Amino acid sequence: MALLTATGCGSSPRVSPWGTAGRLRLADYAERPDLDRHLAEVDAEARRLGMDEAFRVAARDPRSGDELVAIALQGVDGVGRTLSATRIVSPWGVVLARGPLDLRDVRRVSATELVRSFGDASGDEGAGFPPFADVTGDGANDVVLRSERGKLEVWTVTSRGATEIVVRLDVVPTEARDVDGDGRLDLMGRVAVAADDPIAPALVDVASFAGGAFSHGTPEARAWHAARRDLAKVALPNARNDRERLRAALSLAWHGILAGDDREKELARLAAQRAPADLEAAWFAHARRVGRIGH
Repeated sequence: MALLTATGCGSSPRVSPWGTAGRLRLADYAERPDLDRHLAEVDAEARRLGMDEAFRVAARDPRSGDELVAIALQGVDGVGRTLSATRIVSPWGVVLARGPLDLRDVRRVSATELVRSFGDASGDEGAGFPPFADVTGDGANDVVLRSERGKLEVWTVTSRGATEIVVRLDVVPTEARDVDGDGRLDLMGRVAVAADDPIAPALVDVASFAGGAFSHGTPEARAWHAARRDLAKVALPNARNDRERLRAALSLAWHGILAGDDREKELARLAAQRAPADLEAAWFAHARRVGRIGH
């Protein structure tokens, strides 16, 4: 009996190397959304870390329509320090994971705590910003995270990922509020002053959101500084003592430079001030800090 051999007949059936179920389908390998599964994974991770859920808040991605869930975790490390972690979950996975800090991390500067109320962050209970919403006006949801040292970070979150928003401030941002009344989030920071500082100036910088970043160079931020510069102009000649005079001079130079006034003129005017012996050390320290604006 002759052996019949097929040699390329176009109608001959072919056996798939992947089995007899048929040809490969793209759908078999496509990513499948599953919010509940990813939430369960975060719950399991929290148990492994020995952390408890402090709170969670849900939002919807304005662009994709996918549900997003932000979860704040808390715990205690081996030396008794409070630990924080943040997980933000979408149907496609964990899109933001921050913390907890490692026990060996001595700097403790990374922001890991999900800020529930911007009133907590700013001291202004009337701030009124929700913890997970579009607070910058860019069409995507945002969250604010805080480090153990008080530094704030703002992250833009979508159902596919998260990006930290750049902040251009002359100080570390530690407060979140609406400083210019436009209904959008602004950031604020203050130069740290010791409790026993004899001059105790209030050197504050603000940043509003524009062009995808927070900056103290926006028209709104400069207008804020200009208003405080003008107040210092009035306060300086009306100072009742050396402390008030030096405090007003520092404020005038600080806010003037940040408002966009001529830097060299402002620093020269500041240098013309004289401090009595008991205030001299503090005066020079603050004057040097004003001179470092932008450097």
